[in-house]
Amino acid sequence: MFSSTYLVSCAEYAAQLLRQELLADPSSFKSYRWDSDFAHDPNWSVVPLYMNYQWCSQEMHTFTHPLSPFGKGLFVENLNATAFDRFPNVLSSLNEFINTNLVNYIGVSLLPPNTVLHPHKHSNPGNLKLHSCVLSPSSCGLSYSDDSQSYRHDWSSSVSSVYFDDNFLHSAWNNSSSNRYILILDFNKTLLSSST
Repeated sequence: MFSSTYLVSCAEYAAQLLRQELLADPSSFKSYRWDSDFAHDPNWSVVPLYMNYQWCSQEMHTFTHPLSPFGKGLFVENLNATAFDRFPNVLSSLNEFINTNLVNYIGVSLLPPNTVLHPHKHSNPGNLKLHSCVLSPSSCGLSYSDDSQSYRHDWSSSVSSVYFDDNFLHSAWNNSSSNRYILILDFNKTLLSSST
């Protein structure tokens, strides 16, 4: 399908658009507690941008969005429509990936000051995460692992995107005095071409 470098370039463009929106109107970044296998700090939240209904109906078990009591169908339909109205340029820049039906969800991870997401892993077989920096102070980072080694990424480095498999241990931290914003794409591995 797509090369890993192409997906990164599109995600980083979307993150740049989000950064402009965030700086212009921080109030438009309404975040919610997210389904997290109960592994995350309760202060961690996500600004939802897109959700695949099939993935949501099978995998997302808890969420605190105001529409969640009405069922996942209405929740997803409203979430996607509201997000597109709010961030049309961002979602248009990622639309070719969304249209494959292989993207599970897209959101902006909001990690508040002095917060640590301790090492944890999820049951998310066949899927990968791509994180792209929207806005991060120094002293924020991500650690992740695979079946052979561990990695550590500092969001103040020149590398602004990281792929990882959240079926393995990973953690994040914000040791600063400001919010940290990261664009998350959760997708089926088949979205990437086998040569990547």
